[in-house]
Amino acid sequence: MEGLARLQMNALLIHIEESDRTKHELLIKAQSYDKPTMSVDDRTDPLTISCRIPESVTTDVTCNLYTEDGPLRYMSGKHICQFFINHGEIFPHKQTVSSRQLSCDYSIKTDLRSPRSDVYTIRGLPQAVLRASSSVITDTDTVQMDCMNRENQKMDTCFFTVDGMESNMKESRSCHLSLTGSDIIHWSGGQRSSVIITCFYSVYESPVLMSSPQSDPVTVTVESSTSTITAQTTPTTLMTTYMWITPLSAAGCSVLTGLMCYCMGRYICKSTFVSLHMVV
Repeated sequence: MEGLARLQMNALLIHIEESDRTKHELLIKAQSYDKPTMSVDDRTDPLTISCRIPESVTTDVTCNLYTEDGPLRYMSGKHICQFFINHGEIFPHKQTVSSRQLSCDYSIKTDLRSPRSDVYTIRGLPQAVLRASSSVITDTDTVQMDCMNRENQKMDTCFFTVDGMESNMKESRSCHLSLTGSDIIHWSGGQRSSVIITCFYSVYESPVLMSSPQSDPVTVTVESSTSTITAQTTPTTLMTTYMWITPLSAAGCSVLTGLMCYCMGRYICKSTFVSLHMVV
């Protein structure tokens, strides 16, 4: 039994060594691959991105396209791989970057890949800039908002969003909005008094429609302008008077000091003490 176990262990070690040797050979082979060449035609939409495979490679390959953020697309090809990608996928307006770095590589029936191509930098539109005339207003005040850019880039249409809700964007060909505080609260769904507003713009250069990166956010707070009326209560002064009532006075009894009446030679009754309250 021990001899059999020893033989199985030796066979496993040999298999591991052969596997490691194969991986090492493949790695050396992959490192010997020539890197591909990238070119980009950004005059069309979608963009045409070409990853050209060296002529020394004669078999089918898998091409991989990258941005600086990581893998973007992959496809199979032979001498050239062509990716067709919309501007909006390269430059989503929710991001604030105005340029992207593209590169590609390829692999041949393995997970080992060639060196990457040289980086190709593609430039998009300048980032939008949002200006607001005030950050705190009442519901009856008006705030002026302008969407612009810092490079005098032509802008065809501007889009304003509140709290990131793209389903409720406001569009402006003049790239200007004038809204009251009540308008802003209604626009945001009336959920809160402070809202976050951003904007971006689009440019149409036939046949390409491009969108800019969105602006940095601007917060506008709407305060209620309704005056509060406080009811004032006039204090009431109570004046108290006192009256002595002597029920037996009609029978010849006289009122003495205190609460006693004197009648027929002796104290026979108590007078009644009454307080009368009068409102002044």
